[in-house]
Amino acid sequence: WPERCKQILKKWRALPNETKAPYLTQARDNRATIRMKKTQQ
Repeated sequence: WPERCKQILKKWRALPNETKAPYLTQARDNRATIRMKKTQQ
């Protein structure tokens, strides 16, 4: 498993920013949603 993580990270870092942008935006939105749900509880 650790080796697989390293391979995935290597590929991720090699991607251009334009390719990563939608994933980063979605991750930011997901974090914001989780924070809002935690504060409502």
